[in-house]
Amino acid sequence: MKDKLFLIKIVTAFRNRGDLLINKSLIQNLRRYGSVRVVETGIPDDFLNGLELATDEISTSLFRDMRKGVFRKSVYFVGIPGHHFGGSEKLASSIGGLAKTVVMRSMLNIRFIKVGTSIGPITPSLATIEKYKSYFYDLYGVRDTQSLAECTPSRMQYFPDLAFLSEDLRRVASLDRDERARNNDDAYVFVSFRSEIHKLVDSPGYFQKVKEKLSNWLRLGNAKKVIVGFQVDSDRHACGELYEHLCSTNNIDIQLIDSTLSLEQSIDLIAAAETVISNRLHVLLPALILGVPHCCLTDPSLHTKIAALYSDIGAESCIHDVKSEAELELPRQEVSAQLKSIAKEQYEKGVTAFNEALRPVTNT
Repeated sequence: MKDKLFLIKIVTAFRNRGDLLINKSLIQNLRRYGSVRVVETGIPDDFLNGLELATDEISTSLFRDMRKGVFRKSVYFVGIPGHHFGGSEKLASSIGGLAKTVVMRSMLNIRFIKVGTSIGPITPSLATIEKYKSYFYDLYGVRDTQSLAECTPSRMQYFPDLAFLSEDLRRVASLDRDERARNNDDAYVFVSFRSEIHKLVDSPGYFQKVKEKLSNWLRLGNAKKVIVGFQVDSDRHACGELYEHLCSTNNIDIQLIDSTLSLEQSIDLIAAAETVISNRLHVLLPALILGVPHCCLTDPSLHTKIAALYSDIGAESCIHDVKSEAELELPRQEVSAQLKSIAKEQYEKGVTAFNEALRPVTNT
């Protein structure tokens, strides 16, 4: 059997630490099946450094590596994880992408995989293109059943969000929760929010409801200390606005970290928190994986990406609808074992899907 060579060209929101987390996790896992080459062109230095690549894993030309490897190795083009959405403006490029996939798979025997993505909102034409594209993929995995429904029938299959397979998160999760929080004098709630659900979704009044829910919850004496932070540059204004709003709550220590958190800082803050409240997927999922009680405070009827994913994994109780008249309630510490059990199950599903599609490298 030929060695496998995985070629990756990352095009993503480089300032989003959640995107760093899932791309890094993807690379960590692909190493079990072959060699990885990531094209450095266009990737900011801090993102590239955050991937923690070996020198021989950095490439200057995707197609040069493809030409060198195509007759000696099984070459795979790797799709980028994240959220796939769009309208008619993406139709031409999507058709071109499908044509390239067909030609490269049929004529050059280049293989394709893509995992850890969600789909929608998307036009029927773009959905049809993704359906056809999946038939040329060895593995096309989406992270929620709603995405599957957008592109049925196809060869897509369920594949957990790549956060569940992150070696960084699994390493921290292996530590005892008391050990992780040992150096913290005070228990705190970590809060991180974006002001909108998605730029394609109209959600007027949404963020005001978020602020009201949080401040009412704090006035009931549910926390003594709150740390507000953000891992996406574009969330700075929203988190600053939320901080100002919460500062009016009496007898509570409210702190704002007014700079974008690194991936390591974000994981450390979440790991040591008593509770996490957010509407960012890659703030919430690390909390789940680390066994930290958390709440997704959002409008699930509009924030369908998170609502569908949490429903699929059996964690829908962690979602609180901002439109609800009920007071905000957060899970107790006793749910930690349940959350870790969910994370373990999702990890095993991801590894099984990878193994079936790629077969791990064995030492002889």
